[in-house]
Amino acid sequence: ADIKSDESVRARLKEEAQLYGNEYLLSKLSECDPETASELHHNNLSRVIRALEVYEVTGKKLSDYKKESLSQKSPYDFTVTALTYTDRQHLYDRINRRVDIMLENGLLDEAYEVYKESGKIKTAHQAIGCKELIPYFENTATLDECIEKIKQETRRYAKRQLTWFRNKPDVNWIEADENSDINFFIKKCENIIAKQRNI
Repeated sequence: ADIKSDESVRARLKEEAQLYGNEYLLSKLSECDPETASELHHNNLSRVIRALEVYEVTGKKLSDYKKESLSQKSPYDFTVTALTYTDRQHLYDRINRRVDIMLENGLLDEAYEVYKESGKIKTAHQAIGCKELIPYFENTATLDECIEKIKQETRRYAKRQLTWFRNKPDVNWIEADENSDINFFIKKCENIIAKQRNI
């Protein structure tokens, strides 16, 4: 369900953040909705303000709305499909190549811009591909060392994703080792959907 908004409440909360600081607003949130507050950093100001706004406008905690949403049956008929490689090295080779392509397409310049603005955009500053380049920008590591770190962290992230999906029921796996044609994957997905719907 849509949760009510109030621009005047939001504007006042933004003003409070400017006057008293982000930590003050997070502390205020922890008094009325400690569960949501515990999940947020004070620099994630927009979400802190939204949670406070929801409480002030509706009298109900955002964490309660989330619990209600999770307990409701989804109105959608959906299928979860995931790609995998039986040869893990093939996956890692593709990840390494992807990082190389990102660098060719300007990742270094983009990451440097994020680094210069890091005080304003903490979330982007922590993204894979940005944080690993900080030692290069600060002359404490070579570019090659930092690039290898990006590849390593991306491979670890992919491994965590695979583990997460493997622990979920009803995931339809498509092996991508032998085919990279998009039409191959589309056809596989169509077959999975047709089978589930008994078409």
